[in-house]
Amino acid sequence: MKLPIYLDYNATTPVAPGVADAMLPFLREHFGNPSSSHPFGRLAAQAVAEARSQVAALIGARADEIVFTSCATESNNLAPLGVARDLGNTKRHLVVSAIEHPAVMAPAKHLQDKDWDLTVVPVDEFGRVSPEAIARALRDQLHVLLIDAIPGLILNGHPDQRLPNTLHISFPGASGRRLLDQASHIVAASLGSACHSEHDAVSGVLAAMGADSVRATGAVRLSVGAMTTPDEVSRAANGLIDAWRTVASL
Repeated sequence: MKLPIYLDYNATTPVAPGVADAMLPFLREHFGNPSSSHPFGRLAAQAVAEARSQVAALIGARADEIVFTSCATESNNLAPLGVARDLGNTKRHLVVSAIEHPAVMAPAKHLQDKDWDLTVVPVDEFGRVSPEAIARALRDQLHVLLIDAIPGLILNGHPDQRLPNTLHISFPGASGRRLLDQASHIVAASLGSACHSEHDAVSGVLAAMGADSVRATGAVRLSVGAMTTPDEVSRAANGLIDAWRTVASL
């Protein structure tokens, strides 16, 4: 079966060959639990410690500051919830942007339910948070946990704001779902957030940016990776245009 052109790297990527080579011995012969005291466990523990030191050196941190998690969602949860746990019963003020990933917004709302003060800072039509809006959200107390906003995905692709590998484009007159279904033999892409691409509801990010329902429902998120070629981008673009013309004419 001939597969379509993959333009959904924000959702997941193929494992880099170097990573696969480094992991392979631990999937076959060095499979011990790092917490075990036998030789298999000690070898695994040594490998984890070495990896922790390598990551720390890469970003200029101490090895004991590196915590490995199972996924980005777990990491995003740990930031606000970990601080909240360390503060115990002391409540604080939490500031997030309106376009945070659900893995950040959900724990923020959870802390709000636990009597934390929560301020959601709005964004402009390009998904930008202004420094003035942040300043207005801050209070005289400095006991504030500020979650940095990730630049929003941009409708119709403004190059100065778009994520380096991402284009979020709107096809007026067609729903994103019908468009991708029509072009499924040509391109594999997603709608809205990488974690909610199967949902037909308007993206929360686009809604926060003030996109109307026509533009938002026609939005498609395209993301490239190291293996994407210029020829694939060109063929995918032509395929999406043809699919849009077909869907819009129905």
